[in-house]
Amino acid sequence: MKRIILLLFFLVIATFANDYEEKLFIESEIDFSFKTQGISKYSKNIINSPAFVSIILPQELKLFYYNTLSDLLNFSPGLYVVKDGNTWYLGSRGIQVPGSYNSRALFLLNGFPVNENIFGFPIEYNPSFLNSVEVVQGYSNVYSGSNALLATVNFIPYFNEKFDKKFSLSSTYYSKGSVNSIKFFLNDDPQIYLGADLFSYEGRTIFLPQRNEFSINDDNYYKKHFHFFVKRDSPISSTSFYFSNFYNRSHFPTGALGITLNDRNDYLEDIFYHSFLKHTIFLPKSSSINVNFYYLDYKENGLYPTASVGAINIDDLAGRVISFDTNYLKSSDSFTFLIGSEYKLFSYKFRNFDVDYFSKSFIQEYINEQRKDLPLFSFYMVYDYYFSKRTHDYWVFSTSLRYDTYGSLYGDFKSIFIPQFSLIKVWDGRALKLVYSQNYRAPSVSEAFYNDGGLSTLNNPNLQPEKHKTWELIYYNEFKNKRNYGYFSASLYLMKVSNLINSVIVGLGPLGIDVSQYQNIGNIEVSGALIDYVNYLKDREFIRVSYSYSNARFIETSPNTDLSFLSNSPKNLFLIKYAKRLNQNLWASIENKWTSSVLDDYGNRLPDFIVTNLNFVYDLNERMNLGLTIYNLFDVKAKYAISLSNNNPVSFYPVDPRTVFIRLNYSW
Repeated sequence: MKRIILLLFFLVIATFANDYEEKLFIESEIDFSFKTQGISKYSKNIINSPAFVSIILPQELKLFYYNTLSDLLNFSPGLYVVKDGNTWYLGSRGIQVPGSYNSRALFLLNGFPVNENIFGFPIEYNPSFLNSVEVVQGYSNVYSGSNALLATVNFIPYFNEKFDKKFSLSSTYYSKGSVNSIKFFLNDDPQIYLGADLFSYEGRTIFLPQRNEFSINDDNYYKKHFHFFVKRDSPISSTSFYFSNFYNRSHFPTGALGITLNDRNDYLEDIFYHSFLKHTIFLPKSSSINVNFYYLDYKENGLYPTASVGAINIDDLAGRVISFDTNYLKSSDSFTFLIGSEYKLFSYKFRNFDVDYFSKSFIQEYINEQRKDLPLFSFYMVYDYYFSKRTHDYWVFSTSLRYDTYGSLYGDFKSIFIPQFSLIKVWDGRALKLVYSQNYRAPSVSEAFYNDGGLSTLNNPNLQPEKHKTWELIYYNEFKNKRNYGYFSASLYLMKVSNLINSVIVGLGPLGIDVSQYQNIGNIEVSGALIDYVNYLKDREFIRVSYSYSNARFIETSPNTDLSFLSNSPKNLFLIKYAKRLNQNLWASIENKWTSSVLDDYGNRLPDFIVTNLNFVYDLNERMNLGLTIYNLFDVKAKYAISLSNNNPVSFYPVDPRTVFIRLNYSW
């Protein structure tokens, strides 16, 4: 079957391809500038930024195909993604605490948070929707405060800059389904963008040895995403408005009481509504006032039929954040100063209950709790002072401060203050940065408040926030000329994390099964190094090489835990990408990701593995191209270490098998 697909692919190329003037489909992106907005409320040059920043370039997103956001991040510098059959979890620089639901990473769209407030899940954007991605490793993020413990990932959407096409259609087909994306502008002034993404696949049958009574059939996945964007610029102001609706339906592979769910009637539904409004008023003398608003509404509906127990367990969860943010920005040749405040209204709802599996009558309600419009307040400031900036050889002193109050949301945790200080030497396109930063992760709402009536889970409203302190030495060198551009960046770092949160078994419940509770389990220390080299030789080649080494270990544990290792934290991550233009129309690319061995929660060692992807992109003409991708080219059989819960004794999950993708892209 795969040989037939390959043959048909190249027959189409031979039939419809025609010669045209030497115009590459990535030509419009070659002026991409090395700037970031993921570490502050305004765009900054990476060379002046007090952080280790990796940019996933627009060229990468065209030459290397990624079917999902998790695949894109897994093949990004210093990052490590784990899947468990239902969702995925991001690790950074060797730290991946299982079961954290991505609440330890801060995800942004154009600088606005997209983590929901119940578990910490981000909206799963289709990679075709993105123009580029900024990855900021372990930085004290004054933009949004909590969550940026491991990394800040800022997604730059396709419409961030002026769209050079009026219409774009992308369609991908493979053995498990299809991915379709449509985007277009209505006119240029105001700039109006509409987009829609559809994603579905049949899934695959998976057999887990630890649960040998069943196989898991994670079929009937479905996702859809609709976007709407309006932008209006004038000499005195700029306004952007964005709205999206994201829907995700999936199966949950394992259920409570050690039962494997293999029923098409069980499902999880994730529904997001997200919007933001950004209005900038330009003032004299390089200053501005910025007014920002964002709204994020999340709902989870879960249905878990378990015939052997005779009950259907139902989840009805919801969370909402409304944010109003105002700041003042002043820039000059010698300094940049930003000061502002943010006011949030925070709401959540938990409801969990059982109904009779056969008669569907109500049985028991375990939790029904909600809190509405809790006020949260933040104050922040950024100050960068430039010594002799008018020359190419200068110093930068940078500091940022943030103060967050949580009021009555938690028990003992009321407020927190986080600083960042750095000294940066810049010369001839190079920089040497010494950075000290602090950051934190507030407990997720589910960790602090969710319970099922004490049958298997207890809440803990007195959880303390995770805190980190990091010293980092960074070298950065960027190069831009007529033939190539890119950068080389290297980092040595030492990070200490206190009050690490994870699930702990605290006893037996009324049904005779273990009862768990999230607790602050101890302190860890991580030392390591990270390098990232990327070079795009215009019209000819692309290469990226990244290596991460980290040594993560517990240095202190709480009295009721006995931990001697940090599970699921690989010491070595090595990534290499290479693309070559074979002729006027054809590009070929290959990428390899090596993940070193890890320990699961039982202390079992899972071996290292390498995943290789092969890609071809063929330009039929200046408006259309075809793509072929073989994911996991050598069909490597490997396993991810996943979280160990009190009643689901599954600690690993297989990586995705070899899959062939064929795609068509058309723009006009």
